Amino acid sequence: MGGGQTFGKRWMKIAVRNKNNGPIELWRSIFRISILALPPLFNQWAVPVFQNNVIAWFLSLIIFGLGGAILYTMVFNRNTRQGIHDLLLGTYVVHLPGKAVESFPTAPRIHWIVAGAWVTIIAISTLGIMFIAPTIMSSAPLASAKSLYDILQDDPRFFTVGVNDQTSYGSKGKNSRSLIITVWYKGKIDESEREKVVAGIVKTVLDNEKKINDYAGIRVNITSAYDIGIASGHINFWVANSIESWRKQIYPNSSANGFVPFATKRILTLQ
Repeated sequence: MGGGQTFGKRWMKIAVRNKNNGPIELWRSIFRISILALPPLFNQWAVPVFQNNVIAWFLSLIIFGLGGAILYTMVFNRNTRQGIHDLLLGTYVVHLPGKAVESFPTAPRIHWIVAGAWVTIIAISTLGIMFIAPTIMSSAPLASAKSLYDILQDDPRFFTVGVNDQTSYGSKGKNSRSLIITVWYKGKIDESEREKVVAGIVKTVLDNEKKINDYAGIRVNITSAYDIGIASGHINFWVANSIESWRKQIYPNSSANGFVPFATKRILTLQ
């Protein structure tokens, strides 16, 4: 409808043309901008369906594979000045005030090879990370953390879950190892619900982490956030305690010391 020009292109006096120097079809325009826009678009989103390994692999291929190919061709393809989106759809960007183009140059084959090789490398490497690495990890020391991750991820209250092992190095060679649990809570979490949610997470950890005694403490990080474009906000807070203190809190009847205060540390961030 714009003759190959958006408002920005009209202002810059440039236009998108096909190999015959004519305006491109609507379908070609849609595919062209989709290829160009998908990598940064998907890199901004974090939704539950992206936790699926197949979808996550495909999105990684778009963000890093396609995104890298676009960056490479736009920087190094100096002969035709085409990004991979233009190369795939046979389009060119022309400067309208200049002399009319009688015939467009052809991009050197090396740029196709490099772009294709990059996408292939990303496809294979991300495939290994997402599908092969978990199998190898099943026999690693943190295999128990992997099963704990699965259990927490199945909780319908959470969008995403993270299970990490953190070691703090103190003076005189005294190191402290902690289990860090990070969750993205669905919806708004009220002040009255926070202690219950944290206690539930810690109970799950204590009941399912086979090597829990290898850790000095457990830290739970919770984020409740939203972003609808015109408005956004998030609440972050974390709670940390020693393994023994958590046990006394979650199972007070099993300890002669009775109830222990909810947390030794807490930080709230409101935006």
